[in-house]
Amino acid sequence: MERCWPSLEWARTRTHGEEFNDRLRKHVVGILEKRGYRAVAPLLTCHFQSIHDASVGLASTWSERHAAYAAGLGTFSLSDGLITERGIAHRCGSVVTNLVLESNTLRRKNPRANCLHVHDGSCGACIGRCPAGAIDASGHDKQKCKEYVHGAIPVETTGRYDVHVLGCGLCQTDVPCEGRNPVR
Repeated sequence: MERCWPSLEWARTRTHGEEFNDRLRKHVVGILEKRGYRAVAPLLTCHFQSIHDASVGLASTWSERHAAYAAGLGTFSLSDGLITERGIAHRCGSVVTNLVLESNTLRRKNPRANCLHVHDGSCGACIGRCPAGAIDASGHDKQKCKEYVHGAIPVETTGRYDVHVLGCGLCQTDVPCEGRNPVR
């Protein structure tokens, strides 16, 4: 089990999974447009960018996780990942359209309802899994995480892995929410 660096399998899944998501987003937009609907994959537009705002810190102009939360597909973890009924270790993507879809009634009032740490204090496994020390009982330090992901990981994995590693994911593996909603 990996403790400091993402596994090669994780890095490949992260890289190729996101390539697949990009193709899937484009495909879904194309299908919707052919049927006469307006559609856009916000992450693939020129409007998407990462930003650093003094009031919120690191952020972006679009979040796939927040779109999934708004659609009622899960809630956030202590590490800011999205815990769905199938867990936190996943890739997700979104397309925005004017096609009217049936509403999902699974939305939770508490945006962290699926996190055991928030639910009853019985967990915190992601805290111990984070090699950057970017997660504690108060949440996720995005700046520390970014420095580790864009600093230490490439130094360690470049030349050893056959993909460029843009992520760590250790906080999403070997934790109770890895493959399920642990609160259920």
